[in-house]
Amino acid sequence: MNTRFKLDTSAKKALTALLLGLFLFILVTYWIPFRCPWLWLFHVECPGCGLTRAFQEILRLRFGAAAKYNILALPLFFGMGAVAICILVDFVTRRDWTGRFLRVLTSKPFLALMIALLILSEVYNLTHGMRFQ
Repeated sequence: MNTRFKLDTSAKKALTALLLGLFLFILVTYWIPFRCPWLWLFHVECPGCGLTRAFQEILRLRFGAAAKYNILALPLFFGMGAVAICILVDFVTRRDWTGRFLRVLTSKPFLALMIALLILSEVYNLTHGMRFQ
């Protein structure tokens, strides 16, 4: 009887994406001075502007401040946390919760909601001017 558990493909992909995102977050936050190419080219914040600061505020449990930096940080942060929890549950229960969760995240209604949030975020950035320099 083989008691060794292997993560399925969707959990491996999700874990790889989470670890890569964490590595890039740490790299950009602490070691590489970074200037947003969108901001540099168009002089308007992109939908991702302020995510690093917003994530730092979420880790300090200041959700209002995080929303002021970037409203998209809240669903993104908690979505990444949910994927991490699904990977853990996959490991414990030996079921494909990560695959199920990722199918929900790639469903048409959810993608439409995310596109609407991206558009609203960019409209907010255009109407309120630059917050960061």
